[in-house]
This record gives sequence, structure tokens and C-alpha cells, in this order.
Amino acid sequence: MKNKSLVIGAGENQVFLLICRTSEKEISALVVDSDSKGITLSKKPETLGFRAIPIRDVTFIDCRVPKKNLLGKRGEGFKYAMKVLEHERLNIGKYLCKNIFSKNICLLASCALGGATFCLKQAIAHYKMTKTKLIHQEFEFKLSDLACKLMACKLLLRQAATALDNKEIKAFQLSAQTKWFVPFTSFEVFFFFFEIYFIL
Repeated sequence: MKNKSLVIGAGENQVFLLICRTSEKEISALVVDSDSKGITLSKKPETLGFRAIPIRDVTFIDCRVPKKNLLGKRGEGFKYAMKVLEHERLNIGKYLCKNIFSKNICLLASCALGGATFCLKQAIAHYKMTKTKLIHQEFEFKLSDLACKLMACKLLLRQAATALDNKEIKAFQLSAQTKWFVPFTSFEVFFFFFEIYFIL
């Protein structure tokens, strides 16, 4: 029995891309029908965020997969896993950043960026309604600083997405940098939003 927790799309997807060991020294990629015998799905968990995205645990018990479902050649699973990772780093939020990025990239960094952009707009609106003379300059500096950082995030994310679409060598490096920089900056915006909301 093998179990994978919090699989995005489980319960809605017709197939799974399974990266697994096919021998002691081989990791291969398999396309597995979601209704295959031996696959069971858990109940959808209660989550704090991403409620619109189906997430479930997937359990494999004596699940047999035909040879024709092998993706590429045996032993190429790690290569496919890294390709998926490149896109996932930019992923998790195309729906929050519509019309900004090309169709091939999806959703961690872009979702964080979309949420942070929304929080910054809310923080500015809240500040304008409640600003006081004592701390007004300090907050304005911070808001300007965060706006600049979010613009840098957008440019980095766009550059990484373009590199992925064009299959450039630097795509892996850019997506890794994007995964670190964009969520890190977004958390800074989130925390400042709560700070300005509760202080003012």
C-alpha cells in the first residue's frame, strides 16, 4: 500500500501522473486512470485556503498499471518530475493573475502574488480612511516599499514564465528564484496588511 497526501485535483482529474520506483535504481513516470482498481480517495479535507481546488489523499493498494501507460522510457521519471516542478513553482494562482501570464504556466508564486496585490490595495484603502499624522509618514514609506517589491515580483515571474515557454536553459534557475522571492515578499505584504489593519 502506498499513500500520497493532499493531491491537487484528486476526485476531479481523470488521470494521475505517478512518479514511482519501477526498480531499485529506476524512477519512472506512469499515467494512471483515476478509476483504476486499487485506487481509493479520502474525503475532501477542511482547509483554510484553496477551497475551490479539489484536494484529497490518494491510496494505491495492489493497483496494476499496463506497460502502455509508461510515459517516455523507464528511468525517466525524475526528468519529468523536474519539468513539472519548474511549472509548479510559478503555479497556484493563474486565476488570481488573469491576462498577465501565458497559458502554459499556471499557478505557487503567481497565487501568492495575486493575494499580496489584493492585500496591498486593501491596506492602502484602509490607511487612507484612518491615517493619523503621527505615523502617517512611516506607513507611506512602507507602502511604497512594498509596492516596489511587488512590481519586482511581477517582472521576475513574467521573465521565468517566458523562459519556460521558450524552453530556455535558465528557466529552471529563474523558476527556483521566483518560488523563493515571490512568496517571501508576499508574506511580508500579508503581515503588513494585518499590522496596518489592527493598528490603525
